[in-house]
Parts: sequence; C-alpha cells; structure tokens
Amino acid sequence: MKPEFVELLKQLIASAPVSADTPAVNRASAIMEDFLKAHGIRVVREVIDGKNTLYASVLPEGKETEVLFNAHLDVVPLNTPYQNQPYIQDGRLYGRGAGDDLGDAVVVAQVLCDNPDKSVAAIFTTDEEIGGHTTDEMLKLGYRCTRGAVVLDIPGENTISCQEKGMIVVRVTAHGRGGHSALPWTAVNAIDMLMEGYQKLRKAWANPTSEDDWVDSLSATGITCSSKAHNVIPDTASILFNIRYTKPGTEEAILNKIKTLTGCDDLEVQLNFVPLFCNEDCEFVQNYLRCAKKITGQDYKLKKMHGATDARYIAWRYPDIPVIQAGVRNGNIHDAGEWCDLEDAGNLIRICSEMLK
Repeated sequence: MKPEFVELLKQLIASAPVSADTPAVNRASAIMEDFLKAHGIRVVREVIDGKNTLYASVLPEGKETEVLFNAHLDVVPLNTPYQNQPYIQDGRLYGRGAGDDLGDAVVVAQVLCDNPDKSVAAIFTTDEEIGGHTTDEMLKLGYRCTRGAVVLDIPGENTISCQEKGMIVVRVTAHGRGGHSALPWTAVNAIDMLMEGYQKLRKAWANPTSEDDWVDSLSATGITCSSKAHNVIPDTASILFNIRYTKPGTEEAILNKIKTLTGCDDLEVQLNFVPLFCNEDCEFVQNYLRCAKKITGQDYKLKKMHGATDARYIAWRYPDIPVIQAGVRNGNIHDAGEWCDLEDAGNLIRICSEMLK
C-alpha cells in the first residue's frame, strides 16, 4: 500500500465513522470523496436517509462498468476511547475499522487510482454494520456491473468466499390468557407456552458446531411480552429468531418447522435475504484465484460465510452476476486491538489490479 493511502486509512479511522453517527460517517465519506477526486476519479454522491454514499468510477460517465467493487466506510462503536488513534506496529495498522472495513475500502481506492484505463468502479457505503440498506439503494438506482463484483469485507488469510448464508429474521408470538400472578390457575401464561415451544424447537434443531459445519442455524435474539407489571401474567409473549440458512427455496419449510414445533401460528417475517451462491468454477472466480496465485505464490482457499455482508444485496438484485468476497488479512474484528496487515493489503491491491487485466 502506497504511503499516501496509508495516510488516507489513518484519516478514516480518526474520523470514527460509527454507523449510527450520521455526521461521522458523512465525514469519512467526504474524506474518501475528496481523496479520489484529487486523484482523477469521478465520484457521484448519493444521499440515502441522510447518509452520503459514493459511486466512484474511472469511466467519465455512466453507472455501469465491467467490474464493481464494494466496501463500507462505517464501523461499529469503539471499544476504547483511543481506538480512533491509529498506529503501526510490526507491519500491522491498528484502530477501529482497520480490519472491518476501512482497510479494505482504502485497498479499493488504490485499485481505482492504479487502474485508470480499466472498466472498473466502486460503491462505498455507510451503514453495513446496521443492515447495509445503502448498498441496496445504490443498486436500485442502477449502479451495476457486467462481468462480476468483488465485495471486500472480512475473508483475509489467503481465502475468498463465493457462498454466504441467507438470513431470516422472524418474530414468533404465543397467545394465552392473562391474569393475576397470584392466581395462576385462572390464566394461560403465554411465556410458558413460548418457552415450552422454544425448547422443542431447540432440541430438534441441530445448530452448527464449527465454521466447517455448513448447516442452517437458529439463534434466539430477543424476548418480549405484553405484561408491563411484575404481578401480571401476560396474554402474549414473543421471541425473535435469527436464522441463517444455506439453500434458496427452503424458507417456507423453515417457517413451517418453527410453527409445528413451537405450536405457534403467529409468525412475522421481518427480514429475508436469500443465500449467496456463486459457482466456484465460473471464470470470474477462477480468474481471481489464478491472479492470487500469481501475485502471492499461494493457493487461495474457498470458504463459506456464515455471517452476512453487503454481497447479499448484489446477489439478490443481480442473481446472474458472479460475486466474490475477499479482504485484507485482519484480526480482533469488532474488538479491542483491531488490525489489518499492510503487506497483505499491498498483495490484495496487486491481485485486484491483475484481475482487471
């Protein structure tokens, strides 16, 4: 990574662009916009829900290129008050967002600047850590590619991904009959109903036990009930499930399984993103692997992503476009001591540039 791009990364980290802080993410967006424009890159700023989202292209006009990169400029909250004071030690750059995802965003910036004669562009978004709505909105505005997309977010360590689980967020509600807590025989406690159903569901649902265990997962992430007092038995109680699933078209079967085992018919699907699946034998993926081997001398491994990135929006809006997920070698993501490896960042820049040939 060239020194001026290392300084850009430090500036972005110092701006502390926490997702929920719109002025802060807009400051980071402005830093990136000014830097790219100063290096001759065309930048279009779209304002989405008050957040500035960037489309940066080496082409003089239009919304379409052969290859589209994507990275996000927002970060999770700081673990320490000093995490927005970046420093370099033993070839690693430390600071909030160094690994997720500001280091990757700066890699994309250098790839654009180093390849002014290629058909390449990038979307820099500002809310990935809280859902990635801005990526979807940019795609709906018509920004797209014809050859393939590369989402730089997480993988690292000589790996790429072209598969990502889908996600269903569903609220399940049990309906009972309320009453006084001193007279439990007069009521049907909705919490009891919900917990009994949840236990049946958990016993029947074999969650993955390791990163290599590629099966559907179900996690309970919240419980609410209608009662607002300590001495009232609630007549309704709800549980929120976050489900990561591997196969498109299985959503209905998953929901029916939840209904059957919990005994609850009241299901509200709040989010549903289909799984991302890109054929690893397609030319776009294989070309990336060849370029990685040429630059690093290493055989890159294909991994499957249990978590979600903005790649899911590209796969959803443009299912015929191959999507690769890659990223700078990193550590302590979302934790204190977050870092990215600057030498690996240089390798990633060279890989992406070679791929554009």
